[in-house]
Amino acid sequence: MTGCGTGPPSRLAHVLGTEALADARSSDETFDWSGMAKIGLSVYSDETGPEASPAISPMYLEILTRRTEVFLKQSCGIQDIQPHLAFPPSVRVQRDKADVPFQIVILFSGREIMGPEKIGEATVMTQMNGVVIEHTALVEVAVFRTMDGSLVYRTSAVERESLEQLDAPIGATQPSTFEAREILRAHAAQQALDRALAHVASVCREG
Repeated sequence: MTGCGTGPPSRLAHVLGTEALADARSSDETFDWSGMAKIGLSVYSDETGPEASPAISPMYLEILTRRTEVFLKQSCGIQDIQPHLAFPPSVRVQRDKADVPFQIVILFSGREIMGPEKIGEATVMTQMNGVVIEHTALVEVAVFRTMDGSLVYRTSAVERESLEQLDAPIGATQPSTFEAREILRAHAAQQALDRALAHVASVCREG
């Protein structure tokens, strides 16, 4: 198997609605984060795109949510974070939250390819049959002004991770095939999230 091919396409317009992205700013334009004391947080894993991989499990999505909260507090100085706001389909449903002036949306999506692989040393005696799974994770970060639903900041990042699995697993302590693939998706998502949040940090520290 060679390469991971094309990564997942952007899902923001599909999930939030094209009208929400009409006036989007790109990641290299400065959004003024200064004085921001409170923000809403929505984290979502989308599996509805073309050739999409399964969504990140709730347990790992919760870990990624907490990771984002810690980042916003430590790197952007936003101490009042209101997580788990109901994910839209449109962020405009949050307009009535007048006490939360902005909402940050973290949207995960991914694609996977899988193929047969000989695993082990490059000799016939030690190689075993298995598969290799390559997962490409995309995270999109968007900040909305809740008063009018306008998108004021947007960035994204992609990360690839691979996993080798034997057709006949060795050892009872190994995670199951299902668990191993969940871990793969979560780890790739975390790496992509960290890259995207590094973009955010470079902006919010200036603000």
